Amino acid sequence: MKRIMSPDLKTNSVIIFEPRQLFYQAASSCMEACGCQVENIFSDGVMRELITDRDLNVLTAIGLNGAGAEFYPLLKIINLKTKSMVNLVVWLPERDIILANFMRALGVTSLLSETYLIEEIPLRLDNMFFNTSYFPVRHMSAITGGIKSRVSRTELDIVIDCACGMDPYEIARKHDITYKTVLAHIYNIRVRLNLEDRNRWFDLLTRMKQISSTK
Repeated sequence: MKRIMSPDLKTNSVIIFEPRQLFYQAASSCMEACGCQVENIFSDGVMRELITDRDLNVLTAIGLNGAGAEFYPLLKIINLKTKSMVNLVVWLPERDIILANFMRALGVTSLLSETYLIEEIPLRLDNMFFNTSYFPVRHMSAITGGIKSRVSRTELDIVIDCACGMDPYEIARKHDITYKTVLAHIYNIRVRLNLEDRNRWFDLLTRMKQISSTK
Protein backbone atom coordinates (compact mmCIF):
# COMPACT_ATOMS: atom_id res chain seq x y z
CA MET A 1 0.00 0.00 0.00
CA LYS A 2 1.35 3.41 -0.94
CA ARG A 3 2.12 5.68 1.99
CA ILE A 4 0.55 9.12 1.81
CA MET A 5 2.15 12.15 3.41
CA SER A 6 -0.34 14.55 4.92
CA PRO A 7 0.28 17.71 6.96
CA ASP A 8 -2.39 16.41 9.37
CA LEU A 9 -0.54 13.14 10.03
CA LYS A 10 -0.15 12.86 13.82
CA THR A 11 3.31 12.06 15.16
CA ASN A 12 3.11 9.77 18.18
CA SER A 13 6.69 8.57 18.46
CA VAL A 14 10.08 10.19 17.90
CA ILE A 15 13.59 8.85 17.55
CA ILE A 16 16.27 11.48 18.13
CA PHE A 17 19.92 11.64 17.15
CA GLU A 18 21.34 14.58 19.10
CA PRO A 19 24.72 13.94 20.78
CA ARG A 20 24.70 17.32 22.54
CA GLN A 21 23.12 16.59 25.90
CA LEU A 22 21.51 20.00 26.46
CA PHE A 23 19.85 19.98 23.04
CA TYR A 24 18.72 16.38 23.51
CA GLN A 25 17.18 17.11 26.89
CA ALA A 26 15.40 20.21 25.60
CA ALA A 27 14.04 18.45 22.51
CA SER A 28 13.01 15.23 24.25
CA SER A 29 11.29 17.06 27.12
CA CYS A 30 9.34 19.18 24.66
CA MET A 31 8.29 16.14 22.62
CA GLU A 32 7.24 14.18 25.69
CA ALA A 33 5.21 17.18 26.87
CA CYS A 34 3.40 16.98 23.52
CA GLY A 35 2.49 13.35 24.20
CA CYS A 36 5.16 11.61 22.13
CA GLN A 37 7.22 8.59 23.07
CA VAL A 38 10.90 9.45 22.64
CA GLU A 39 13.83 7.15 21.89
CA ASN A 40 17.43 8.31 21.80
CA ILE A 41 19.73 7.02 19.06
CA PHE A 42 23.31 6.63 20.23
CA SER A 43 26.28 7.03 17.89
CA ASP A 44 27.12 3.32 17.78
CA GLY A 45 23.63 2.49 16.51
CA VAL A 46 22.72 5.54 14.46
CA MET A 47 23.20 3.98 11.02
CA ARG A 48 21.23 0.85 11.90
CA GLU A 49 18.36 2.85 13.38
CA LEU A 50 18.11 5.41 10.60
CA ILE A 51 18.23 2.93 7.74
CA THR A 52 15.26 1.03 9.22
CA ASP A 53 11.94 1.69 7.47
CA ARG A 54 9.43 3.21 9.88
CA ASP A 55 5.78 4.16 9.89
CA LEU A 56 5.10 7.78 8.97
CA ASN A 57 3.71 8.33 12.47
CA VAL A 58 7.29 7.94 13.73
CA LEU A 59 9.37 11.09 13.40
CA THR A 60 13.14 10.86 12.94
CA ALA A 61 14.77 14.00 14.37
CA ILE A 62 18.43 14.87 13.79
CA GLY A 63 20.55 17.57 15.40
CA LEU A 64 23.08 17.82 12.61
CA ASN A 65 25.43 20.39 14.14
CA GLY A 66 26.49 17.94 16.86
CA ALA A 67 26.96 14.92 14.60
CA GLY A 68 30.76 14.84 14.79
CA ALA A 69 32.27 11.69 13.26
CA GLU A 70 28.78 10.51 12.24
CA PHE A 71 28.23 13.56 10.03
CA TYR A 72 29.28 12.11 6.67
CA PRO A 73 27.51 8.75 7.16
CA LEU A 74 24.41 10.71 8.26
CA LEU A 75 24.44 12.71 5.03
CA LYS A 76 24.47 9.49 3.00
CA ILE A 77 21.60 8.01 5.01
CA ILE A 78 19.57 11.22 4.69
CA ASN A 79 20.15 11.27 0.94
CA LEU A 80 19.04 7.63 0.70
CA LYS A 81 15.99 7.87 2.98
CA THR A 82 14.55 11.02 1.44
CA LYS A 83 14.20 9.27 -1.90
CA SER A 84 11.13 7.63 -0.39
CA MET A 85 8.43 8.98 1.91
CA VAL A 86 9.94 9.57 5.33
CA ASN A 87 8.92 11.61 8.39
CA LEU A 88 12.19 13.45 8.98
CA VAL A 89 13.21 16.75 10.55
CA VAL A 90 16.68 18.27 10.88
CA TRP A 91 17.61 21.21 13.06
CA LEU A 92 20.49 23.55 12.31
CA PRO A 93 22.04 26.67 13.80
CA GLU A 94 20.07 29.83 13.08
CA ARG A 95 20.91 31.47 9.74
CA ASP A 96 23.19 28.62 8.58
CA ILE A 97 21.83 29.17 5.08
CA ILE A 98 24.56 27.33 3.16
CA LEU A 99 24.06 24.16 5.19
CA ALA A 100 20.26 24.56 5.01
CA ASN A 101 20.41 24.75 1.22
CA PHE A 102 22.61 21.66 1.19
CA MET A 103 20.01 19.81 3.26
CA ARG A 104 17.32 20.84 0.77
CA ALA A 105 19.42 19.47 -2.07
CA LEU A 106 19.69 16.17 -0.18
CA GLY A 107 15.90 15.98 -0.06
CA VAL A 108 15.17 17.26 3.47
CA THR A 109 11.79 19.01 3.41
CA SER A 110 11.51 20.06 7.07
CA LEU A 111 14.12 22.17 8.86
CA LEU A 112 14.06 23.75 12.33
CA SER A 113 16.27 26.39 13.91
CA GLU A 114 18.04 24.99 16.96
CA THR A 115 17.86 28.46 18.50
CA TYR A 116 14.05 28.24 18.58
CA LEU A 117 13.74 24.49 19.00
CA ILE A 118 11.32 24.58 21.92
CA GLU A 119 8.94 26.90 20.06
CA GLU A 120 9.14 25.05 16.74
CA ILE A 121 8.98 21.39 17.83
CA PRO A 122 5.24 21.48 18.75
CA LEU A 123 4.48 23.11 15.39
CA ARG A 124 6.45 20.39 13.60
CA LEU A 125 4.71 17.60 15.52
CA ASP A 126 1.34 18.98 14.37
CA ASN A 127 2.41 19.49 10.74
CA MET A 128 5.03 17.30 9.06
CA PHE A 129 5.60 19.99 6.43
CA PHE A 130 6.38 22.73 8.95
CA ASN A 131 9.57 24.72 8.32
CA THR A 132 11.29 27.36 10.35
CA SER A 133 11.08 30.86 8.91
CA TYR A 134 14.83 31.27 9.45
CA PHE A 135 15.71 29.10 6.44
CA PRO A 136 14.36 29.30 2.89
CA VAL A 137 11.54 26.83 2.28
CA ARG A 138 13.04 25.90 -1.04
CA HIS A 139 16.45 26.57 -2.49
CA MET A 140 15.87 28.66 -5.61
CA SER A 141 19.13 27.92 -7.41
CA ALA A 142 19.37 28.57 -11.12
CA ILE A 143 18.43 25.39 -13.01
CA THR A 144 20.12 25.47 -16.39
CA GLY A 145 21.20 22.94 -18.94
CA GLY A 146 19.05 20.20 -17.46
CA ILE A 147 20.68 20.35 -14.01
CA LYS A 148 18.28 18.87 -11.48
CA SER A 149 17.66 20.30 -8.03
CA ARG A 150 18.65 17.21 -6.03
CA VAL A 151 22.16 16.01 -5.23
CA SER A 152 22.80 12.43 -6.34
CA ARG A 153 24.65 9.83 -4.27
CA THR A 154 27.71 10.12 -6.50
CA GLU A 155 27.70 13.89 -6.20
CA LEU A 156 27.34 13.65 -2.43
CA ASP A 157 30.32 11.31 -2.27
CA ILE A 158 32.34 13.85 -4.25
CA VAL A 159 31.30 16.75 -2.00
CA ILE A 160 32.38 14.71 1.04
CA ASP A 161 35.69 13.87 -0.64
CA CYS A 162 36.25 17.58 -1.33
CA ALA A 163 35.45 18.42 2.31
CA CYS A 164 38.00 15.80 3.38
CA GLY A 165 40.67 17.64 1.39
CA MET A 166 40.94 15.41 -1.68
CA ASP A 167 41.76 17.04 -5.01
CA PRO A 168 39.91 16.17 -8.27
CA TYR A 169 42.65 13.78 -9.43
CA GLU A 170 42.49 11.83 -6.16
CA ILE A 171 38.68 11.75 -6.32
CA ALA A 172 38.79 10.49 -9.93
CA ARG A 173 41.10 7.62 -8.95
CA LYS A 174 38.97 6.74 -5.91
CA HIS A 175 35.73 6.47 -7.91
CA ASP A 176 37.32 5.17 -11.13
CA ILE A 177 36.02 8.09 -13.20
CA THR A 178 37.78 10.71 -15.27
CA TYR A 179 39.14 14.00 -13.97
CA LYS A 180 36.76 15.88 -16.26
CA THR A 181 33.78 13.93 -14.88
CA VAL A 182 34.75 14.98 -11.36
CA LEU A 183 34.94 18.62 -12.45
CA ALA A 184 31.54 18.31 -14.14
CA HIS A 185 30.00 16.91 -10.95
CA ILE A 186 31.51 19.70 -8.87
CA TYR A 187 30.23 22.31 -11.32
CA ASN A 188 26.71 20.86 -11.24
CA ILE A 189 26.71 20.78 -7.44
CA ARG A 190 27.86 24.38 -7.18
CA VAL A 191 25.20 25.58 -9.61
CA ARG A 192 22.53 23.58 -7.80
CA LEU A 193 23.49 25.09 -4.44
CA ASN A 194 24.03 28.59 -5.84
CA LEU A 195 27.71 28.35 -4.88
CA GLU A 196 29.27 29.48 -8.15
CA ASP A 197 31.32 31.93 -6.10
CA ARG A 198 34.48 30.04 -5.14
CA ASN A 199 34.55 31.46 -1.61
CA ARG A 200 31.00 30.27 -0.87
CA TRP A 201 31.87 26.80 -2.17
CA PHE A 202 34.81 26.66 0.24
CA ASP A 203 32.54 27.97 3.00
CA LEU A 204 30.38 24.84 2.57
CA LEU A 205 33.39 22.51 2.59
CA THR A 206 34.82 24.25 5.66
CA ARG A 207 31.46 24.01 7.44
CA MET A 208 31.23 20.29 6.69
CA LYS A 209 34.74 19.64 7.95
CA GLN A 210 34.01 21.70 11.08
CA ILE A 211 30.96 19.61 11.96
CA SER A 212 32.67 16.29 11.23
CA SER A 213 35.57 17.27 13.51
CA THR A 214 33.34 18.11 16.48
CA LYS A 215 33.89 15.86 19.50
